[in-house]
Amino acid sequence: MLHAQDIETLPVFEWEEDGVQQNAFGDEVAVDVPDDAARIDLQLYNFPTCQLRKIYFPPRTRTPWHANHDDIILYSIDAHQVEFVGTQSFHARPGDATLHPVGVEHHSETLVPGWRLEFAFAAQTGKCGRDLIALPGTGMIWHDVAEWVEQGQRRYTIGFGHSTHAQRYRMRMFHFPVYSLFECRYPRGQSIALHSNASERLLYVLEGRLRITTDTVTDELVPGGTARLAAGKAFAREALEDSFTVEVDGFRSPPPYPRAG
Repeated sequence: MLHAQDIETLPVFEWEEDGVQQNAFGDEVAVDVPDDAARIDLQLYNFPTCQLRKIYFPPRTRTPWHANHDDIILYSIDAHQVEFVGTQSFHARPGDATLHPVGVEHHSETLVPGWRLEFAFAAQTGKCGRDLIALPGTGMIWHDVAEWVEQGQRRYTIGFGHSTHAQRYRMRMFHFPVYSLFECRYPRGQSIALHSNASERLLYVLEGRLRITTDTVTDELVPGGTARLAAGKAFAREALEDSFTVEVDGFRSPPPYPRAG
C-alpha cells in the first residue's frame, strides 16, 4: 500500500526528436528542453507487477506521438482530452475509461486541464488486440451490489436479493480484454471479511477512507492512497467513511513489471 503524501510530484517534459519520443523527469530537466515540449505533472506508484500513474495535464497540452511499452488503462478524474490511438480518436471526459494496447502509437490533446489515472501492466502478447477501446462513463449503469465471503472467496450479485448477511454498495463496471475497471461507492461501515481474488487488483481511493487488512499488515487509505492486492492473497476491506474508489483487475498470474536500467 502506498500513500499520496509519500509520492513526489515530478515535472515531466515530453517532445519528439527525429521521430523518437524524448522525455526529462524532475532533476533531469535541462535548460535545452525544447520550448514546445509538453509539460505534465506525474505521481508514480510502483508495484512489482504494475504501475499506477496519476498525471496532471495543463491547458492545451499536446503530447507527442509515441508507442506504449505496456498495456495502459486510462481513467479520467476531471480532465477532458482527445485521445488518438492509431487512426482512432476519442473525447475522454471525467468518468470515462480507455484501453491503449502495447505497441500502438498514440498521443493526446488536453481540452480542459485536470488529472487522469493510468494503470500500466506488463502486456501478455496477443491478449488485447491493437485498437483503442473506449468506454464512456455515461454509458455505464450504477449497479446495486450485494457482496459476501464464501469458503474464503468473494462472491457478489447484482441487486440486493441475497441474504441479509451480505454487504451492500454501488458499482459501475468497465470490461476490456484481460482487464476490468470498477468504480465503487462504499457506504460508511461497509466491509468484507478476509478473502482472496482470482486476479490481481489495483485500487485507488478518490474519496473517503478505507481500512485494508492483509495477513501481514493493516493500513488506512485516504484520497490518493493505493493498494495492490495480489491474486490469491487474502485481504479484508472496511469503509471508515463513505468512499469512492477506482479498481482494476489484471492478470491471474501477472508477469513482473519491467524496470528501467
